[in-house]
Amino acid sequence: MGRNMRLNPLILILWVVLWGWLWGAVGVLIAVPLLVCLKLAAARLNILSPWVRLIETPG
Repeated sequence: MGRNMRLNPLILILWVVLWGWLWGAVGVLIAVPLLVCLKLAAARLNILSPWVRLIETPG
């Protein structure tokens, strides 16, 4: 899923660890869909473009 959505692997791992630490197993399960939704919404609304570039892999 990370390759199809062009997510940076390092950011993805850090995001999963953060949500796993905060919410446990439930956080790990919702971390990736939440990151994808935030990335798509921010890109679509043209807000936080530096963060979108950080989350995306180049290419």
